[in-house]
Amino acid sequence: MYAKETITTMANRIMLNETSYHGAGAILEIATEAKAHGFQKAFVCSDPDLIKFGVTKKVTDVLDKNGLVYEIYSDIKPNPTIQNVQHGVQAFKDSGADYLIAIGGGSSMDTSKAIGIIIANPEFEDVRSLEGVAPTKKPCVPIIAVPTTAGTAAEVTINYVITDVEKKRKFVCVDPHDMPIIAIVDPEMMSSMPKGLTASTGMDALTHAIEGYTTKAAWEMTDMFHLKAIELISKSLRSAVANEKEGREGMALGEYIAGMGFSNVGLGIAHSMAHTLGAVYDTPHGVACAMMLPIVMEYNADCTGEKYREIARAMGVKGVDEMSVDEYRKAAIDAVQQLSVDVGIPTKLEALKEEDLQFLAESAHADACAPGNPKDASVEDLKALVAKFKMAVKAQTGKDFPTSAYEQLWGAICAVFDSWMNERAILYRKMEGIPAEWGTAVSVQAMVFGNMGDTSATGVCFSRDAGNGEDLFNGEYLINAQGEDVVAGIRTPQQITKIGSQRWAERAGISEEDRVAKYPSMEEAMPEIYRQLDELQTK
Repeated sequence: MYAKETITTMANRIMLNETSYHGAGAILEIATEAKAHGFQKAFVCSDPDLIKFGVTKKVTDVLDKNGLVYEIYSDIKPNPTIQNVQHGVQAFKDSGADYLIAIGGGSSMDTSKAIGIIIANPEFEDVRSLEGVAPTKKPCVPIIAVPTTAGTAAEVTINYVITDVEKKRKFVCVDPHDMPIIAIVDPEMMSSMPKGLTASTGMDALTHAIEGYTTKAAWEMTDMFHLKAIELISKSLRSAVANEKEGREGMALGEYIAGMGFSNVGLGIAHSMAHTLGAVYDTPHGVACAMMLPIVMEYNADCTGEKYREIARAMGVKGVDEMSVDEYRKAAIDAVQQLSVDVGIPTKLEALKEEDLQFLAESAHADACAPGNPKDASVEDLKALVAKFKMAVKAQTGKDFPTSAYEQLWGAICAVFDSWMNERAILYRKMEGIPAEWGTAVSVQAMVFGNMGDTSATGVCFSRDAGNGEDLFNGEYLINAQGEDVVAGIRTPQQITKIGSQRWAERAGISEEDRVAKYPSMEEAMPEIYRQLDELQTK
């Protein structure tokens, strides 16, 4: 008689889209695929701002030209909630559609995935029961995913994130049944992304690649994906923020490759804490990831073997083979921090409160991404990391308000431009998921990395202290939380730019007589402002 032999296998699974298209003009393939699959009507999920600014129209024009029927659904929020999903489910049922086209960033795609899963698996209509790895039985309604940001990689992942407003938390859903069948990764769909959104989503993509590369489940194939993604993102993000074609193309490919990896092996506590910060403070996800990643990398370092050497090499650090373990680990962390600074990610989270640390740590510990971290972290460990983040921010900034001539000059004109281009600023606030009560006063923090002549630079960074309309840079009151100018009844752009010119001239030491003659408004003042900024920056 032979003893029964027990065999344990450790198989690695890779799941990807059925089909993906990459490159400029890829959106034309939407019609090809819709016809090939015999789809009858599309339920197009896209947020109001993408519709307003003509991004969604690029796709619907393709549908129109090919005689394909569709219905647009735009109740998409920056951080989709349970209620958004449930409303979307009913709207899909009412539409008579048989497939989804998700256009946008993670919010549109996450909403689409949840709608598609519940339509196919109605027993999960409460939405909360989808948290973690839900035992759904059927694939979701077919999704064609068209990303407009280079960060989430939701078009190639089996994950989506929903916000539970009642419990003040985000929960991650991991389900192989939610994978879009087709991904359309067209860099031209990303060219309208403002600088701040490009930077934050790009750092989210880098966090995906680094956490995926170091997670407990990482293996040779996903390592290959992640290292290439780190290389592409490190080379391309600065250029993409400058809206250069090569940068956009590199980021479109880099974020997708990162998604190919992390979707199959998971993430870590940088994402756990970013989800928590987003749920509690509405912090933009990419910004939260960028802030937490260096701190988490330092925490994880002793459990990563030689991987930080390869991260440093992929990020362009020279001489890593001659470095000691401590040196190349520090080099990798420094490279991440430098990229974050270079693209204008804030180093300070004004909203973070000492009394919230325990709740933040407990929520992060319960997050679905936490178990994948290479180094186990208890609630107390996570609390210490968040506290360290709070202290690190203070050490990095050392001040609450800009004090240099360069910063003050930017501050004087930023607030004016934010009033003048308020509609764009409000759009930016929505895209970044920034609460309305924060107001629309722009911080110098990220603005110095933008071009004030480009309206897409407006509204990059917001301050909670601006919620009452206070301009932190010169003590005057500019705009309230609704974006209305409250300085002496100013209402028109002409009046605003005149006041802006006056404030700048006063800062710059220019007499009122000279200002009236040479710089009656901000338009005339801008060339001189640029000259002064360049001069100050070189000092």
